[in-house]
Amino acid sequence: MFSRKSRRSDSRPPEAPHETAAETPVEALNSPTPLVSSSPMLASFPAPAASFEVFAESQLVEGFFLAGHLRIRGAGGAGDPENARALIKTAAHLLGASLSVAYAYAATGEIDVILRPNPPLPSPRGLLAQLAAQASAKHSLLNGRPCTFDVRLYEFPRADLLQTYFRWRQEEAEARLLDEICAEALASAGKEAGTLVGMSPDEKQELLRRSSVDWDKLAAWQRRGAGLYLGDASDGDGDLVVETELPGGDTYQQFLAKFV
Repeated sequence: MFSRKSRRSDSRPPEAPHETAAETPVEALNSPTPLVSSSPMLASFPAPAASFEVFAESQLVEGFFLAGHLRIRGAGGAGDPENARALIKTAAHLLGASLSVAYAYAATGEIDVILRPNPPLPSPRGLLAQLAAQASAKHSLLNGRPCTFDVRLYEFPRADLLQTYFRWRQEEAEARLLDEICAEALASAGKEAGTLVGMSPDEKQELLRRSSVDWDKLAAWQRRGAGLYLGDASDGDGDLVVETELPGGDTYQQFLAKFV
């Protein structure tokens, strides 16, 4: 299914961890446990996804489906609605920054975008630089301090692979936020974040309840992220649409079909 060979032209290992300015307690944990049951295809996605990464020296393939992944360095304040709102505003900026962004997804310190550049296709180096510059500049203005983003590009030969990628990112973001909030609750109680290793999502939510935090009462856009796109442009420029109650699973993949 994931048969495309990597066009890696440097010695960087596949899907190397993003660098961050400061390590948080939760970064020492294993990969987050998905909050919903995933298909075998989805569960195995992170590893083969690396083979679709596009590097600066590569060339884009016409007809392939392009995605960008941006991660803010040193993101903190798990569950902080102000941080989440700033990230959504940064994602909205990317939609209007002449970068051919068709859809943006913002969640837990990360932004993912579907890119539909017009021919002639731009160079990956230029896209990487533009995405990093635009996101970093906007987020810095919003936060009143310097912020930088690490950026990766992926291209997929089929639309369903792109949709699966975004579904995986959504599930991973929700699981990561749960881990981060649990880590903060444990730290407040003087306990180590390593306590979370091996715990199921239900056990983690019970841990939060004992700490007077109700996971289910967090806004949907905080837990599952927000989707952004421009609406009907038949009468001119499309208005910005912010979906704060995104569906999950197969329904989310179907929702994404209109952007690919």
